[in-house]
Amino acid sequence: MKAFSSERLNPDRNESPGAPKDFHTESEYLKTWFAERALQEMLFYRSIIPDYEHQDLLMIVLSRAARSSRLVAHFDIAAPRAPMREPYYCYKHNRTCKPIQQCLKFLRKYSKDSLLRLREFEKVRTAAEIHVISADARSLGLEHKLDGIFTSPPYAGAIDYHQQHIYAYELFDIERREEQEIGPKIGGRSKKARDEYVSEIAQALRNAKRFLKPNAPIFIVAHDSFNLYPSIAERSGLKIKDEYQRAVTSRTERETRPYNESIFTMVDGD
Repeated sequence: MKAFSSERLNPDRNESPGAPKDFHTESEYLKTWFAERALQEMLFYRSIIPDYEHQDLLMIVLSRAARSSRLVAHFDIAAPRAPMREPYYCYKHNRTCKPIQQCLKFLRKYSKDSLLRLREFEKVRTAAEIHVISADARSLGLEHKLDGIFTSPPYAGAIDYHQQHIYAYELFDIERREEQEIGPKIGGRSKKARDEYVSEIAQALRNAKRFLKPNAPIFIVAHDSFNLYPSIAERSGLKIKDEYQRAVTSRTERETRPYNESIFTMVDGD
């Protein structure tokens, strides 16, 4: 297995070679939302990942690069409605910008960035164990007690998380599970949708509470525009100890207004 190195992406920094144009995909999304050169570079990179060590890391690098390589306007990266194929006036940069035609420059950029982050992390890492568990928080079981929880649940009816990251689903053939999503955007923000959201978040917190040590805190970051979390806390057997407001102002999308997020500190109320 080969070691991960950003230098392998481009041995000659003075050149910008494209990947061989002989890769094919059945994904209509990928063929629609990426320029041909960008798509070929992405598919080429994906094809060589099995030859290298740290394949999960390389998939993350490719996913980051794919997000940046889409045919979308710079000010409309979260929920674009149609691919951008012609030059456009960019409200983010206050000039005319052209649609992205290649992925290789982003692969280089994020490879180097990942290596820098890993080197910085190596300086401060400890012997603490880290476990990543992919499961439903409403029914997940754990073997150990927890000192605390820090989480940011989905916002009720606000974001289509599957559609926002569809490039990764299509690129890596990841199974979509919209039917299991809490507070899906397609469900809207009706009273019925809000009641279902309260019920499902409370179910997840009641399940999580079973694994908390005595007096362990739960920190929740939420855009609680409907003031649902007091009810969620009550139905979860928790009490809100503190609430802080955090301004969210760094937005890349055009006409997206700043808003406040709440950071709740909850403890067992039983």
